[in-house]
Amino acid sequence: MGNISYSVTDVCYNFYRSSSPFNATSAYYTGNEKEQSFIAFIKQEITSHEMKVSTRKNHESTINLLRRFRPGICFKDINYQFVCDFEAYMESLAYHKNTIAKHMKQLKRHINTAINKDLINLKQYPFRQYKIKTQVPNRNHLTPDELKRIENYPSRSCIGKSRCRDMFLFSCYTFLALVNNSLIIRTLKMAIN
Repeated sequence: MGNISYSVTDVCYNFYRSSSPFNATSAYYTGNEKEQSFIAFIKQEITSHEMKVSTRKNHESTINLLRRFRPGICFKDINYQFVCDFEAYMESLAYHKNTIAKHMKQLKRHINTAINKDLINLKQYPFRQYKIKTQVPNRNHLTPDELKRIENYPSRSCIGKSRCRDMFLFSCYTFLALVNNSLIIRTLKMAIN
């Protein structure tokens, strides 16, 4: 049902932008593949391929971002300037460089698929000029002295703080994420009971 509502939104927007009379057939497909909705194409691609739920959600977030950036994108609109404008749009939303790179990689994948299906001319391939930029994350680590100070932090007055401290330290020493800790704890409690 969600895919239908997105398609209807695309059709309505394209109709709103055009000055021609409404025609249900031409609203989505005009007979000219270059006029077809790029967003509808991406939705069709992700629904027709088997992928993990998390991967599908990532692609859907890129679709939603593209829709907010410029609803009613046609294949003929895809060029180097479009990609640069999309990057600038994400920067204006204060997206981190690696988040922008994730969306650009997904966009590139769908543009490559459209080129392979002869929907976009290879000569207008925007990623020939545009390079996806990433940034190595700066991860800070606790020193052994800082871990000792956390271990020795008095939290006897509050059981919640004590548990929180212990779970945090457990994740530090076992290299497990805190999310995994809660799963482990639930599993251990079920096993004990």
